[in-house]
Amino acid sequence: MNATTSIRVEDVSKRYEIGSVTRLNLSDEIVYHLRRLIGMNPDTLSKVDKVVRDREFWALKDVSFEIKQGEAVALIGANGAGKSTMLKILSRITTPTAGRILVAGRV
Repeated sequence: MNATTSIRVEDVSKRYEIGSVTRLNLSDEIVYHLRRLIGMNPDTLSKVDKVVRDREFWALKDVSFEIKQGEAVALIGANGAGKSTMLKILSRITTPTAGRILVAGRV
């Protein structure tokens, strides 16, 4: 990244797995809700959950761009185009599945 580049996005992709979590029986369901009530994270503690991932959704796929210092940029696109996902990645709320982000300064 050179001295005038503020943000560089290189081949960034973000994949979400779509599916559901099912519990095997009634006692597992009760344990899940009791853990929630006492403040424990039930999804990370439960060993009986069965995760079914039906499909995947790519919010971003191989996106690259560069923003130079002092440039004003607008991120526009149709609903579901990945605008919010890109902003979440740039602000480090979420991480990309692939690619890398280089930021000089704060976003």
